[in-house]
This record gives sequence, C-alpha cells and structure tokens, in this order.
Amino acid sequence: MFPQVSPTWNCQAGASVCPCRSQNVLSSTAAFVSAGRSIIDGPLRTPARWRGSLRRDAAGYGTDLERQRYSAGFDWAVGQAITQPDEFPTIESICGLHERVVGGGQLRTGYIVVGDRQLYPHPGFVPTLLSDLLLLHSSRLRVVGPVQAAAELHLDFVSIHPFPDGNGRCARVLVSAELARAGFRSTLFTGVEQHFLRVPTLYIGTLRAYQTGRICRATCVHFLLRGAAERLTHAIAWRRSGRGTAGLGSVRSADKLGLTERSREGGDTFVHHSAWENYLQALSSQERAEAGEQVGRLEAEQVDDQNASRE
Repeated sequence: MFPQVSPTWNCQAGASVCPCRSQNVLSSTAAFVSAGRSIIDGPLRTPARWRGSLRRDAAGYGTDLERQRYSAGFDWAVGQAITQPDEFPTIESICGLHERVVGGGQLRTGYIVVGDRQLYPHPGFVPTLLSDLLLLHSSRLRVVGPVQAAAELHLDFVSIHPFPDGNGRCARVLVSAELARAGFRSTLFTGVEQHFLRVPTLYIGTLRAYQTGRICRATCVHFLLRGAAERLTHAIAWRRSGRGTAGLGSVRSADKLGLTERSREGGDTFVHHSAWENYLQALSSQERAEAGEQVGRLEAEQVDDQNASRE
C-alpha cells in the first residue's frame, strides 16, 4: 500500500524547513504510483481512451459540451505525447490543447482577480514563465522521475494560470499526456481529472492555500500525488487477488499480501481467489463502490485494447 505517513499540514510560512513533514513522503508516494504501473497496466499495449465524468460534474456545474471537448482533447493530447514525444509539450501544443479542451487557445493578456486579490502573474510574464516551466519540467523528469515531475508541473501550471479560463482542465490533461508519454496506459493513472472527484472543493482549496502562502509547496504536491495513489489501491488489490487477467495475480505478489494458500494434497501454492471477496467485505459501502468502478474501468480498457489490436 502507499505510505501511510500523512503530513500534519501544520505548515509554517517562511520556514527554511517546513515542520509539516510532507517533503519526507513525496518520493515514497511517487514510488508507490510508479510501482503500480506494472500491476495495473499489465496487458494494455496502448493508452486507454478517456471515459467517465469530470471534476466539474462532481462539483455540480459540468455541461455536456465540456465533457465532449474534454474527452476529445484528452485523446488528442495523449496521442500527441505518444506519437510525437519530442515535440510535446511546447507552448504551441499547449495552446492547441487549450483550444480543444476549453476553446480559445490564446494566452491571457489581462489580469485574473480572485475575490479581492490578484493571485497570478502579470500577463506580460506568462510566455516566459511557461517556457521556463517546460525547461524545468524536463530537468525534473531526470531528477525526481515522471510521477513527481507531473505533480510539480500540475501545480506550477495552475499557479501561472496562462489562459483566461479553463486552466485547471488544461493542466490536468497536460499532466495526463505527460504520464502517457512516460509509459502509463490505464486512465487510473492518466485520468488525472478523476483523481479528485471525491474531493472537488478540497482540490481547489489546497491549490488556493498554496497560492496564498498558507501551506508549503511540498504539502500541495503531496496532495496531488495522493490523489493518484488513492485511485490505485483497490485495483491493485483486485489484480493481486488473482481476479485480474492471467499473469497479473502472480503467486509471488499475492503471497506478500497473504493472499495464497497451500494445497493439502501436493503442497503447491496457488492464488486464493476468494481474497477479493474478503477484501471487499472489509470496505465501507463507498469504498466498495469505488473498488467496483476501478475494476470495471480496467476490464473495459482491456476490451478496448483487444478490439484495437484486431483492427
């Protein structure tokens, strides 16, 4: 399971080392997500297409047109990241992404005021800030790996707020494409939009808390990483219980979680297929629903992948 050491969120503004301890668990949380790739992606040979709802739906104000645009923009961006990995992302491709997902595709020329505060940079700095961010992201990929680098990119993009509207949606699709470019396939990874469906207001509140100096950067990045980590937990248990596709419910992986039994006849080890049912019984009704959604998504993605291979 992913690291259970949760930050206390008692951030101290201006401290050289924040006492919240978030920095201590960034790498381990990112490592959990990376390790889940071999278990979750398994047989998927191509990135899964977008399916499901938006964060805006969970918040109560999504529209059909927004869902259609997001779905098309997601599939386009992921395709670009896979087929043209050396040419994506650029400022030009990010503007193209915004045009598809939101509409407009032009960097902002005006200020953005939230409440009575101007939280985001002067519009004249936006092109330079975006260019610098892409260079920094390239360096982070080498230093901290694609998962943490994607979370850092997510935070910095929304903090620059380069477009008049739709910056959050654009940021989440951009990060989705970057994860696909790094080799992730299932939308349990790449569907960043859905990592925060259960907590749409907490997502905005955490970003705003960082932008107004109430929490440290590491705490905000860790929140974004946990969104991905928590999206995987039930699906990993399903795969390891032996209910997943052949080869993924391996004896070695299952044995580590106590999901194997010894045959009385020959002493052979085999995967205990009732483990998934036992796992579900220990969950709350909400967690069982989430587990069912994750498993259903994986099964649908595998069917899509198999159909695509026959075309």
